[in-house]
Amino acid sequence: APSPDINYNFISLMYGGGSALAVCLFVLEKVLFGYYGDAGAGGNGEGDAGGNEEGALHEFTRQLEGLYLIFVPFFPCLLWSLVVRSRWLKEDGSQKDKKE
Repeated sequence: APSPDINYNFISLMYGGGSALAVCLFVLEKVLFGYYGDAGAGGNGEGDAGGNEEGALHEFTRQLEGLYLIFVPFFPCLLWSLVVRSRWLKEDGSQKDKKE
């Protein structure tokens, strides 16, 4: 049962933000791996000390790999919070009707 003292709009918004961040990181990873994946490493590999921009982007791409997995648990939490929020809104509406 939803607690009347908790703002479930805020909780749903935060879980939605975490879920959106997971999607953004996933898309960014896939796009960068398409451009700067292992096939596009070029240069001298990890020993490239020339300050090559492509080497730096390749290294950034490697560091980004799997980062979205940290935020994946926000999806079930978002679904749960939306269910609880709908119950909270129904209870809030029925309490307002009783007061009038």
